[in-house]
Parts: sequence; structure tokens; C-alpha cells
Amino acid sequence: MTLFYAAWIILSLLLLLKVRDIKEMFSESKNRTWNLVFVPVVALFVIFIFVPNLALIKWDYWLLLNCIICLVNPFMEEIYWRGLISKISNVPLFSFIFSSLTFAASHSLVFGVNSPGVAGSIGFAGAFLVGGLFWISYYKTKSLRGCVVNHFLIDLAGMAVFILADKAVLTPI
Repeated sequence: MTLFYAAWIILSLLLLLKVRDIKEMFSESKNRTWNLVFVPVVALFVIFIFVPNLALIKWDYWLLLNCIICLVNPFMEEIYWRGLISKISNVPLFSFIFSSLTFAASHSLVFGVNSPGVAGSIGFAGAFLVGGLFWISYYKTKSLRGCVVNHFLIDLAGMAVFILADKAVLTPI
């Protein structure tokens, strides 16, 4: 399923976008505050979960593969879901709903097969919320820069949770 998803996005981007479109999507941000929408949440995660458990991470092939995915995935998905799909309508409300709903559906249906964290209605709601915040960030800034950085941080946090699951301890508050 994941390979189909990746192939679909790559082919869509290659066939439907020009280099000029992508350069426009990554232009200078108009309202930089929206680029930082997820930084506080991710900072708390790093401080209280990731840092105390660094010793549990094994540097191997799977970790390298996950890191590569965390670097590539935000670019591909943000160009597709915010840059391409959100242009389905010039009406912001319709663009928001379509982009956020399809983003949430893709994550809960495609990735939910292998990852219970994004499966079902809770996974759908979480992906809709995150996709909606990404859409608002793109709409406010007119740039995908912040969306890609925030998506990277969320993917990195998600990867860390997956790797540290059943091994990690929380830092006492």
C-alpha cells in the first residue's frame, strides 16, 4: 500500500506540476508566525520523551531508512496535499475541506493498515487536524516552507515513538 501511495504522489507531481509551480510554492513566507505552528508541541516531545531515551535507539538499516523517509516524505506530501490538491477550488473553505479530508482519509486508510496509531476514526481525526493546520499555514504564508519543516518534525516525532514504543520512559515532571 505504501509503495502505491508513494508512486501515486510521485506520478501526480511529475505529470501535473512544472518546476515553476514548485518554486512558487516555496517562495518567501508572507506571515512567518504560521511557520512555527507545531514547534511548541514537538519541543515538549523532544525534551520529555526523545532526549531521555536516546540510548534506546539502535543505529541500523531500519533507522537509516526511517530517517530518509522523514526527510523525503514532507516534501512530497506537502507539495501534493497542500500545493496541488488544495488548488482544486478557489474557494478557501472548499479547498480546506477537500485537502484536509483527503489527507486524513489517505493516512487512516493507507497507513492505518500497518499502523494502528493512524487507523480508524481517531487516526482520521488526528490526520484531519494536522492536515487542516498545514493547510491554514500554507494559506496564511503562501509558502510550503513552514509546512515541510513542521511535517518533518511530526514525522520525526512519529518515527521516534514507533522506535521507542515499549522501551521508553517519560521524564518525571
